[in-house]
Amino acid sequence: MFKNDFITFTGKKPGVSKKDFIDDNITPYGRELMDNSLELAKKYNHAEVNNYHVLRASLEIIKKYIEELNDNKRTFSENVPFEIWSVITDMTLPDVFKTKPQRDTLLKVINEQIKIFDETLKELPKNKSNNTPVFSKDLINDIYSTYLIDKTDDEDEKTYSDERISDATIFNAALYPYTEKYNKLILPLKESLKSAFLIEYSHLVGTGDCLIDGDIFREEFANWKSKQSNTKLQELETLDNMILDAIKATKNGKIY
Repeated sequence: MFKNDFITFTGKKPGVSKKDFIDDNITPYGRELMDNSLELAKKYNHAEVNNYHVLRASLEIIKKYIEELNDNKRTFSENVPFEIWSVITDMTLPDVFKTKPQRDTLLKVINEQIKIFDETLKELPKNKSNNTPVFSKDLINDIYSTYLIDKTDDEDEKTYSDERISDATIFNAALYPYTEKYNKLILPLKESLKSAFLIEYSHLVGTGDCLIDGDIFREEFANWKSKQSNTKLQELETLDNMILDAIKATKNGKIY
């Protein structure tokens, strides 16, 4: 799906490339994220900008946001102009940026992951020419496809012309690629974000009379997951997302 390199929109110039469409419809903060990702590729002398560069640049933006909140250089508000923070709240807690203890827990994970991404970026093949790095076709396809999915998720949205491609769209595209080759770092990143807050902010799990110690459950579950293949871990994540979607739909009055 969406693997062709050119697209045609009603009311748009026919034959425009996905990259040009993204460039023409990107928000300022989306452009900043793309530019920062490009600078990372230049720094490490890479021929292409891929998901790893976008994720590393995204983590840096989140880190800066937390540090500004902690240093009182910024006041917490849900109405911030950039949207990348919303991807993190979806993976952790809705109010994860609101209090310092929660921000500190998140910052610890972010810093650990930044080190891991930096080491991986150092090991990627170097650019054999002096040409400026280009955005990989996989990444462009992921951004474009994520944009379309975001638009069609809203039943009241009838066209693709009203909203632009945000930093959150780009971050999500890098987190949930259509290819498995980036899962070496993506799966541990998502798992570390989720587990940090499950362990820190939830003690008992279950419902009604079936409640067990959350620490014991998570330890056993983590041991079991550590023995599973990447394919199995992806299946579990898909199942988790399906359950969350069903819960969200039910809250909105829909029936699955």
